[in-house]
Amino acid sequence: MGVGVGVVEESRLGGLDLCLWGKFCKRHGVVYPLLFHMLDVAALAGELWDRMLVAAQRAQIASGLGLSEGEARGVLMFIAGLHDLGVRRR
Repeated sequence: MGVGVGVVEESRLGGLDLCLWGKFCKRHGVVYPLLFHMLDVAALAGELWDRMLVAAQRAQIASGLGLSEGEARGVLMFIAGLHDLGVRRR
């Protein structure tokens, strides 16, 4: 069995599509792809929904959106994941 390769190692080998990047690490000289950053943020939003909101808050948000709690969680994760899309930083 081969040794697993992580994101940092894979990007050094040129194995990842780095045309769109979310973060750049000067220390390691690697790019963290935008897609991975978006997925990280969406996952974090889901964790915040699950761990930080009480049931009444989740119900209120879902009701305000006209969605079930599961649907509301998914929509908020999706929106959070898109938070940097279209942002141009100099």
